[in-house]
Amino acid sequence: MTTARDEAFRLSSGNAALFHQWLVSPLVPDTLLTLFGVRRTAGPLAITVPADGDTPARTFEGNVHGPEVHSVRTLRRVGPDGTTRADLIVEITQSWHPAKDGDGLKLFRGGCTLIINRTTGMLDHLIRKRVDNGGRFGKQHSYVGAPMTGLRASYFTQDGGGNEPFAALHIPDFE
Repeated sequence: MTTARDEAFRLSSGNAALFHQWLVSPLVPDTLLTLFGVRRTAGPLAITVPADGDTPARTFEGNVHGPEVHSVRTLRRVGPDGTTRADLIVEITQSWHPAKDGDGLKLFRGGCTLIINRTTGMLDHLIRKRVDNGGRFGKQHSYVGAPMTGLRASYFTQDGGGNEPFAALHIPDFE
């Protein structure tokens, strides 16, 4: 017996697969993929972090995975005039991995969320974080490499090992 939730999940997964097929096909112009902030296929990708003050520009070599369409679902909302709209939400991600260890970041993600008007078929909104954005990459790379202080040091370990200070804070003291 299937439930409405099972059916909705199967429908969303099927639509995501269809959207992915379309996204990586030659039918989609490169300019649209650039707008979405994703690359059509997996392969080498160098990310350049722009110069900042005394820090020169740096380039990190790595590989980008192909785009993934995680979700295609309906959004129902009431507009300011009281009318109900049914839009389509599409979530696309892409991940980048460094070519060699020691570059700090083990994974860098990008992607976009599309809000498509189901009545007109037009793209209403695009929220994007480009996988090749050197400025955002540089900020994340600096954050990962910075010494931990404050609450960050309380909740996470510098080495990323098995110690979890947050859990240690909540161990009962039976002395």
